[in-house]
Amino acid sequence: MTMDRERWLDLVSEMFTLVMEQAALGEVTRAVTDLLGDGPEVVHGPWQPDECRAVLEPWQQAGWLDLVADADPPSGLAEAPWRDRAARDGAYLVLDGADARALLAAPARWVAGTADGEVMLCVSDSGSAREYAEWLRLAGDAERVGET
Repeated sequence: MTMDRERWLDLVSEMFTLVMEQAALGEVTRAVTDLLGDGPEVVHGPWQPDECRAVLEPWQQAGWLDLVADADPPSGLAEAPWRDRAARDGAYLVLDGADARALLAAPARWVAGTADGEVMLCVSDSGSAREYAEWLRLAGDAERVGET
C-alpha cells in the first residue's frame, strides 16, 4: 500500500491516539474532526480498513497493542467464539494472540454494534514503555510511504 507521506503520518498519528483512547474497532475507520476554536477544522480520515490494519498489525505483533472487550458486554451482542479463550483482567477480557491477529486481519468484522466491532484497542505494558517515534517507526516503512 502506498500513500503520500502526509496522509500516512496522519493515519499513524490517529491510530496511535485511538490505541491510547482505547477506541473500539468499529470506530477506527471513521473520520475525526478537530475543532480549533476560530481556526479551520482539521479532518482526519476517513480511513480504508486495510490502511488501519497495516498500522495496527505490526503494533499487535510487537506486543505493544492488545485487543480487549468488556467482560460483561452490553445486552444484545451475539456471543463471540473468542470470549472463551480470552483472559479476564478486571472488567476486561484480553483476547489471546491468535484471536487478536485473526480479528485485525479481518476488517470486515469491525462492525459497530457487534461483538467484534466492540473490541477495543488497548496499549500493553510493553507499548506504554515506548515513545511515539518508536510506534511510528514500527508502523511505517519506505514501501508504504510515497515520496510525494
